[in-house]
Amino acid sequence: MSEPPPLVALEKATVSLGGKRVLHGLSWGWENGTHWLIVGDNGSGKSTFLKLLSGTLFPEKGGARRYCLGGECFEAAAGMNGQMVLMSPEKQLRHARLQAGQSVRAVILSGFSDRDYVFEKPTRAQRQRVERIARDLKIIPLMRRSTDTLSQGQLRRVLLARALVARPTLLLLDEYDHGLDAPSRALIHAALLRAKKQGTHLLSATHRSGEAGDWATHWLHLQNGKIRAFGKTPAPASLLGGVKKSVPKKSAKKSFGKTNMRPLVRIERANVSAQDLSKNIRLLHDINLCVNPGEHILLTGPNGAGKSTLVRLIYGDLTAARGACIERFLGARAPLFLPEARLRMGLLSANLHERFDPSQTLVQAVASGFAASLGLWRAHGGAQFAAARRKLKAWGLSKVMEKTLGEVSFGQARLALLARACIRRPKLLLLDEAFDGLSPDARVVLRRRLEKLAKEGVTILMSTHHGEDAPRLPLRPIEIKNGRLVREE
Repeated sequence: MSEPPPLVALEKATVSLGGKRVLHGLSWGWENGTHWLIVGDNGSGKSTFLKLLSGTLFPEKGGARRYCLGGECFEAAAGMNGQMVLMSPEKQLRHARLQAGQSVRAVILSGFSDRDYVFEKPTRAQRQRVERIARDLKIIPLMRRSTDTLSQGQLRRVLLARALVARPTLLLLDEYDHGLDAPSRALIHAALLRAKKQGTHLLSATHRSGEAGDWATHWLHLQNGKIRAFGKTPAPASLLGGVKKSVPKKSAKKSFGKTNMRPLVRIERANVSAQDLSKNIRLLHDINLCVNPGEHILLTGPNGAGKSTLVRLIYGDLTAARGACIERFLGARAPLFLPEARLRMGLLSANLHERFDPSQTLVQAVASGFAASLGLWRAHGGAQFAAARRKLKAWGLSKVMEKTLGEVSFGQARLALLARACIRRPKLLLLDEAFDGLSPDARVVLRRRLEKLAKEGVTILMSTHHGEDAPRLPLRPIEIKNGRLVREE
């Protein structure tokens, strides 16, 4: 009796993007009953590999891709009929642009057709399936909420529910733990184990050891678009962030909040609300905070606590309710107006990333940092473009600097936007889950860059769910919960 064919088979598959070869002659098969971890550095081709498998990209002439699903074998991805689902940071960016404003329930229901919107009335069985998976991922309280009002971690759980709701035969996950706190990661891990038992085959591209769940049976290492090694799990620790963790330095409590220098930012009595589908939702409650020069702040708290909202409030993307006092860069007479203040701040966040036009080149994106704009809305001089190119070269992106944000990997785009945040040597650097999408080596390099910037006088305020990402600096820990500052050490 002959062996069944692979669910997906690649034979000498090559993919080029923007005239550059990204994947080189890959031959590989996804056998029935196997579950894969895909590892590799930023730019190694992991995301492109997943897009090739999902049918988003096609192999060049001379290569082949073949699917054998549901008892049929075919080459066109159009024949899969929802049997394969890809969940990736790019898909989340697409959601932010196309599905924004929909209810959580509507977004999950759209997973049955894998379209951006629901066009048919759901059946009773579909509604029950949505309720079950929402309970499993503990998002029942969010079902009537607009996705616009969710934190990045909450939205990630919603999109995973959407990916799982139709019970796909193949589920492809690209860095699925972005923006997730530890309890949410545990919930998703349990959901993936249940999906595996119910017959879904899993494949995940990852940079973090926390994503290397015990559901995986095999691993594959990509390097420069080629398969370098593969085998049965566990994968070598060196490929999954097996690096020495950074331990933040501790400082005496009395050193925080007590200085004769004028604060960079002062917030008093700040309340922030957002308009949901049917009511206003309070996101921040009575926030009082001073960000002093040289006092680096580490924001912690669960998904939905208000960390990203606080960062956006400091930067001026959100407005506090009447009665609040927010001063930025208080001078001899008065604080700076917001456009001037933004020129002294650098920002990187998921919200900023999703608002960038993916057709901008990396050079254009970095150059936009000189005006703190999302695009080149005014003429930039040659000196600014030259500075942007130098910055990208220094950050190891010289080979892709003329490519667009949509052409490079998510991690490379994230590094470019970090370079943009630093292009003016800001007084205050705001980083909201800035390490998401970065390889272990890139995270180490970034921590060292942050430590160097701090020595040069840049004050850093960062949020993270991964304590090992924090640079070795005297950090002022501040915990946020339910929109309130609840603990400050």
